[in-house]
Amino acid sequence: MSVVIEAVCVVVPTKTLDVTYPGGADQFLLDSLPPRWDPRYALRDPYLACLSFYSGDLAWTMVVHLIEHANLIGIDQNAWQDLAIIEQGRGPTMPATWLDWRDHPDGFTVAWLATDPAPDEMIAPSDWTAERSRNLTRGDVRDDPDMLKLAEEDGLQFWIDLRTGEQSAGLADGYAPDRRIRSEGDE
Repeated sequence: MSVVIEAVCVVVPTKTLDVTYPGGADQFLLDSLPPRWDPRYALRDPYLACLSFYSGDLAWTMVVHLIEHANLIGIDQNAWQDLAIIEQGRGPTMPATWLDWRDHPDGFTVAWLATDPAPDEMIAPSDWTAERSRNLTRGDVRDDPDMLKLAEEDGLQFWIDLRTGEQSAGLADGYAPDRRIRSEGDE
């Protein structure tokens, strides 16, 4: 089994959530829905729970929440441990030995637990289409002239939006905060 990866996803093994999150993986997904959180979608297969966000900042906020409230280990020795952030088309933002992913030939991204011998079946939202997934585009804050990097420390980058004054943070290697992932036709 595998899960579809769109925009920026937080992925956690269901077994980990069943042990650490009150009520397990199913309760985690229920708790992840609005009004508390605002994922694009929340889904799971038997091995992975996946939350998709348009914003890297929101994904990082979910990671911090899981570290603080479910006692998960985020990053240790420059690798994801109990959870991971995966970017569509780019893969995990840091190595995660327990996780495999690939760009599907039809133009979308999937991920699965590395020990799963048959990742050929995919779980996706009920209204999901490969075409809509291919049409998601990404803008990188590093290319935005109105974004200024304030600092880089301990593997994190800190940014300020010169238009709004909003500050954000993200992982330095291959991952910057990004609020502009959208589908074609979105405002």
